[in-house]
Amino acid sequence: MPTISKTFNYSGQLQLADLPAGTNTVTMHLWGGAGGCGGPDTAGDGADGAAGHYVTVTDLDISAYAGVKKIAVGVGGGGEAGGMGQDTDGGRNGQGLTGYSGGDGGSSGRGSGISGSGGGGGGATTVTLFESGQDADTIKLAIAGGGGGGGGTGQSSRGGGGINTNSATGNTPGTLGENGAGHSGDGGGGGAGGGGADGGTGGDGATGDAGGFGGKSGSNTVPSGGSENNGSGESPGGTASVYHSQGIAKGGIGGLAGGNGKAVLIFNIPSESRVKDAGTWKSFDSINYKVSGVWKKVTEGYYKVSGVWKNIFTTDIEFKGNSIGFGNVSGGSTSGSEGTSVSVPTPSSIPPQEGGDGFIAPPHSKPRYKCRQTDTVVDAAGNDSNSSKGIVCTMMNQTAGFGTFRNKIWHKFWLEKGSNGKKSSTQNHRMEKGYHAVFLPLVRFAKKDGTFNLMIRRILSHMGKHVTADFYGEMRSKKRDNLGRVYRAIFEPMCWGIGKFRKKRTNLHRLKQPINNHKENK
Repeated sequence: MPTISKTFNYSGQLQLADLPAGTNTVTMHLWGGAGGCGGPDTAGDGADGAAGHYVTVTDLDISAYAGVKKIAVGVGGGGEAGGMGQDTDGGRNGQGLTGYSGGDGGSSGRGSGISGSGGGGGGATTVTLFESGQDADTIKLAIAGGGGGGGGTGQSSRGGGGINTNSATGNTPGTLGENGAGHSGDGGGGGAGGGGADGGTGGDGATGDAGGFGGKSGSNTVPSGGSENNGSGESPGGTASVYHSQGIAKGGIGGLAGGNGKAVLIFNIPSESRVKDAGTWKSFDSINYKVSGVWKKVTEGYYKVSGVWKNIFTTDIEFKGNSIGFGNVSGGSTSGSEGTSVSVPTPSSIPPQEGGDGFIAPPHSKPRYKCRQTDTVVDAAGNDSNSSKGIVCTMMNQTAGFGTFRNKIWHKFWLEKGSNGKKSSTQNHRMEKGYHAVFLPLVRFAKKDGTFNLMIRRILSHMGKHVTADFYGEMRSKKRDNLGRVYRAIFEPMCWGIGKFRKKRTNLHRLKQPINNHKENK
């Protein structure tokens, strides 16, 4: 019995074909798009997105539809990762057959602080049948649900991971994943729901400045005799299948979008044509003809018997992409609760945490700003080295829980981007010297007690948070932080100019931080 295998990766289009006459069965392996991770904040990376679901069936009988119906395959896309900033949009939804896409992640707090927004939900992967003039999902053969998006992180906790199970939305259409809930103050946004047979609900925004909750995944349609595997956390099911590819349906982690889905369909179409060779009847499943000296393949052949078309042979099924009927601008309205800063986060109010992550108590309303005279410089690898001269991020981490996560973002940014997009040793060295010439005196002053000293600390904290958010947005090609861009436009040229005329190397340079390794090796 001849078989035709068709593999579909995410393309942003619906793939359409006529179901050939004579088709007996189809074997399917489907993976839905995964949820994107949430955006980061002081407590660390955003939460992981949930894996896309896996649905499979072997030799599903579709003979009743052969030669009559059209078949549509829609591969779900992965949800985008959330961002970091003030009132930052959540990750965009993973696309699918119209009405089966995921939702958008909830925005980060629109108050005065900076937090992570929620990750987008994954789009479902669908295989459906229809006739001309009907909706593309008139007959649903199989659906693999999209994964839920991870919650955005806050100061007191990371967001909650995208949830592999489904909680059905009450919206119409009921197949579209919900958007995640946002936050009205300072805190993480909720992850979005995934698309599916039942779209998943969006996650709640955080209680106070903590992490938002993860979104629920979309549900599946499993054909008779088939099976499903919803995965575990960011790890999808069906990875032992020879048709699975690395990264497919994997939940987004560490600032990454969710993996796209995939579909593999194997059609069984028996040949009814035979030829006698040396006294033995043999089947043939291809015919070629010559055009202008070039052999062309005939992909299908039929003949009519008593008014019914019979299949002679079929060597391929030609699918054509169509953008109409694929994708949604956004998800369904959220049923999650908007986060507020009215309540102080507690261990019982934060979302379930992954691994060894836990609750970080919020700072006192009037922090004790008396600093140690020795700060700690944290390099890009998270290693500490003592220095008698601290930097702004380090001082704020020690005094107000500013977060070593931001230290790492700063170092990573200078390693990848350099000064004004230039990574030359001269450019970085000048910026480093100028930065310390301007800010080290301010840091020393800010460490002392007094009302004016407190004002300087708060200004430095405000600058550091917004500049870090802008660094993160630029590295991830996401929404930039407007205040951070203003601060950088003012102080980067100033630091570079001052550093150009300073000859003494700073203590950070003598510590051989990564941005200066290339100079030390000369």
